[in-house]
Amino acid sequence: MPRQLEDLPAELLIHIASQLTTIDYGSIRRTCSTIEQKLFDNFGKEFFKRRQFMLTHSSLQTLLDISNHEALRYYLTKVIIGTNYIPRFETFLSLASPSARSTIQSASHDTRKWLQQLRLDQRYFMDQGLDRAMLTEALSNLPSCHELEIRDSYCPSRFRGEEKWTSYGSSDILKKFQAETWEWWHDEENPARRHHVFSMVTHAMASTAKSKRYTAFMVTTRQHHNDLGPDAFYQPKYVDFKAAFESTTTLMLPVHTRETYDQDLSYFVSFLRLFPNLDHLRLNGTRYTDTTEWMVATKHGLNTCSLRHLSLGKMRIRSDDLSDLFCSLKTLEHLELFFLELENSWTSTLGKTHLPQLKALEANMIVVGPRFKHDRVGFKSSPEAVAKGPSDLSPSIKVQGPDWLEEFTGRLVVQNRAFLGIKDSDSDSDGDGDDDDDSDDSVDSFDSEDEDES
Repeated sequence: MPRQLEDLPAELLIHIASQLTTIDYGSIRRTCSTIEQKLFDNFGKEFFKRRQFMLTHSSLQTLLDISNHEALRYYLTKVIIGTNYIPRFETFLSLASPSARSTIQSASHDTRKWLQQLRLDQRYFMDQGLDRAMLTEALSNLPSCHELEIRDSYCPSRFRGEEKWTSYGSSDILKKFQAETWEWWHDEENPARRHHVFSMVTHAMASTAKSKRYTAFMVTTRQHHNDLGPDAFYQPKYVDFKAAFESTTTLMLPVHTRETYDQDLSYFVSFLRLFPNLDHLRLNGTRYTDTTEWMVATKHGLNTCSLRHLSLGKMRIRSDDLSDLFCSLKTLEHLELFFLELENSWTSTLGKTHLPQLKALEANMIVVGPRFKHDRVGFKSSPEAVAKGPSDLSPSIKVQGPDWLEEFTGRLVVQNRAFLGIKDSDSDSDGDGDDDDDSDDSVDSFDSEDEDES
């Protein structure tokens, strides 16, 4: 029987370590070289499978150091670039929580000067293209990295749960001011810079495409400041983007559907056509805005691939536009609808579509009706339960199999005033009962398999 911790089999050590906090896990790793060696593979898979960085020299230097490490470089499969912008001190103070505000106000002159230097360093770093150069070099040294994501938020951490995925380097700034969360995800002083991260990352992918295959590219936003307008998808002729995305099967894009002032979405169409092997597309829009031009552009942009999984979220869509898009996707097998507004009946709209390969349909928080007068859609546990009234309603549904349409329409209930038993004299409200809070945009479904990386 082993008498010392280092004599335990690696499998048992890994099990013991899985019960520890991150700090305690680090302590046990450093107990001795034998334990460190036995835990190294587990350590690499858990802590270096994916990492998030911000556009500062020190943060990307850490990524570069990982890419040059003889062992750790092989563990990193996904690089996340956070859109953290270092704010002015006044902005930092105005958005701080009440508990942190007094600490920030009492910051010394040196601390304020330190924050100013960080902000100016970041501005220079980005203006001179040093962020692109360092990211390109790092990606070229990471043989296992095939996924890139741009994110303007933190996401839940690994299974240990006491911390979140944060951009490397941002925690030091928060600790300096005893602040809890990062609130600065876009450049307030230069709004035109909001597409900088997107263009910089795609350029780095194009520059390394000869030696790498990127299977997934995702842009995850929770703030509409960072959604992508039509101009974001412009591809200069002197850069070859085709090689960067020819192997990509998963794509996620948040589009700023309010920005169709010139009605020119040709760059967006051209961008989608860079993905001949696209299998899974998630497209998020801007709630309460019409999306006719974007739907038409999406239809034309996808005519070069055989899409199997489509997810649409946070849009207002005309029935004809939606049915036209669906009818053009003959290979579609899985359809997801989140926070969608449809002007006409969901039953008739889906009934007009012809999706011979569809095997699953998911819907969550969808509504129907004219703008600002719409009704929520709910789902009963079975078609037979519809006659029992508004009890047992769920905002979401998942149906599978060849009879998906019959089950979906059979369980669907429009929660209008008549169904809910509300008389016109009972309330002066418009009856939509809608919740305008869209902070939970369900975009993290792409990451669900990564939350537990033990």
